[in-house]
Amino acid sequence: MDGAGAVYIADTFNNRAVEVTAAGAASVLSVPELSGGTTNYGCSSTGLCNPEGAAVDGAGDVYIADIFNNRVVEVVQAQAAPLTFAATDVGSTSSTGTQTVEVQNIGNQPLDITALAYPVDFPESGGDTNACTDSTRLSAGGQCDLPIEFAPQNVGAPLTEDVTLTDNSLNAVAPNNVQQIVVRGTGAGTALAIASNSSTSFTVGAAGTFMVTATGVPKPAFSETGALPSGVTFTDNGNGTATLAGTPAAGSEATYPITITASNGITPNATQSFTLTMNQVPANRGTTPQSATVNTAFATPLAVTVKDAGNNPMPNVTVVFVAPSSGASGTFSNGADTTTATTNSSGNAGSGTFTANATAGGPYTVTAAAAGLTSVNFSLTNVGTQVFVLTIAANNSAYGAFTPASGGSYTPGTIVNITATPNSGYYFTGWTGSADINSESSASTTITMNGLESIVANFAPILGCVVNTTADDSPAPSATGCTANPEGSCTLRDALLAAANAGAGNITFNPTVFATAQTIQPTSGLTAQGNIAITGPTRGSGTGLSNLVTLNGTKASDSILTINSGSTVSIADLNFTNGSSAAGGAIWSYGTLMVTNSTFAANSAPKGGAIAVYAGTATLTNSTFSENS
Repeated sequence: MDGAGAVYIADTFNNRAVEVTAAGAASVLSVPELSGGTTNYGCSSTGLCNPEGAAVDGAGDVYIADIFNNRVVEVVQAQAAPLTFAATDVGSTSSTGTQTVEVQNIGNQPLDITALAYPVDFPESGGDTNACTDSTRLSAGGQCDLPIEFAPQNVGAPLTEDVTLTDNSLNAVAPNNVQQIVVRGTGAGTALAIASNSSTSFTVGAAGTFMVTATGVPKPAFSETGALPSGVTFTDNGNGTATLAGTPAAGSEATYPITITASNGITPNATQSFTLTMNQVPANRGTTPQSATVNTAFATPLAVTVKDAGNNPMPNVTVVFVAPSSGASGTFSNGADTTTATTNSSGNAGSGTFTANATAGGPYTVTAAAAGLTSVNFSLTNVGTQVFVLTIAANNSAYGAFTPASGGSYTPGTIVNITATPNSGYYFTGWTGSADINSESSASTTITMNGLESIVANFAPILGCVVNTTADDSPAPSATGCTANPEGSCTLRDALLAAANAGAGNITFNPTVFATAQTIQPTSGLTAQGNIAITGPTRGSGTGLSNLVTLNGTKASDSILTINSGSTVSIADLNFTNGSSAAGGAIWSYGTLMVTNSTFAANSAPKGGAIAVYAGTATLTNSTFSENS
């Protein structure tokens, strides 16, 4: 019998030990497995065999005489087993819920708890009315709870920490009076990317606001470096967003380049080069750019809106419109190249009808100005026949360029070739802005000029991934650590996942780990999704050049590498061997495949022993094929 009144019985002929509590509840004790797994007298190796006695020590641990197994079994009752929680995103609470450890006084004297500490990632769960505290006193047989939940504040796989309890059990003194409950769980997180646009514009004297957002777990904090116009502030909202807001002061019209940084404790931080443009009096929507046939009126009169610093319309402000005095230009309804208008109660001032002169050309600029305010420019074009202007921009000029130049004029129905060319380290993500683009996902495509068109070529950074191990982690790869400066293990499967998540990636191999010939044996087929380049290391030069990385498909039951539809994958300086599949023993491609300086040997498949192309294209350069079937 222990101090709490529980009785322990050696149930000889049932080969078990039973605990009967003071309240009369009975349960079978779980005992350690027999070492080596050997059975005696037909007994199970996982239990007792003809037990004939049980005893309890002062700590509450039970000892059982396991006769036929020739051993004494200790069942530890005083120390709680480690608690394990499901993997949880940082900043969230585990789906495992609350796990509770019961603290019971099995002695005959009061048990005093004098200190209780929960670690930061495993806090006390609320709502337990019988929760232990750092001043709880338990009488003999009394009990209290340690309710524990997993709400990780840190990233770790796994996080292993202790809930600590200091008491006077067995009259122990420091440091032997501290009991520990081991708690474990994986704190998960993903790297950041700023998702909001990289530019915006405010109007001087008018309130403006712009929300900054990012993807990634946990939610980031934001900061900004660079000068902002007077009256505009950058604020981290504390909820994973930030706000650029304010009323720009008079005289602040300019372009302000700043850098926005998002950080959540996961390397690397996300940064964005951001441009804030301060406009003065804005041109009204639809009034610029425009084009008109020579000697005909422009469809929309030129107009501006004037507001004060409180964003209120300003009536009775004189606005002067001025067109070029020679060349391609036009005249206002007064027959001159200049006219004056006064703002109405809504702050609007219009030029009235503006008619193109007889000279084709443009675009040219008509200005609108008011005292104390910066001029507004209207971009106009005179054409011999009806034309539409094509305006093109990049989402970030540092990421890539485009052709043709913005502002070109085209007759209705003209099909214009447009091309987006990403800079080194970036890739094209698509065209936006018009339903008349033939293929929004193609870098080289066409647009049909059915009206004035304004389109954007969008680019994004290419992720750099460095493989630093020959291991494979199927079926649970992790993209964490697969960056240009990896912080952890990065398998080839991990790198392919990281590149797929980013939409594009350049995958290389650590020059130290792969300084000599190495073999990677995937345990299942690898998959490539997105715009990906995989370049292996080499040794030697000329005829002595050799590839150092071999992908061996012996362990995989399908193609070594499958390229998904819509993906573009380039492979250089790799060896593929022993791949076997229904089609494409080494590579089965549904997308665009380019192979350079690679070898394919001893791969087999009923269709395409080495490479099978299902619905895409393949370009092979300076590569060797042998004994594929």
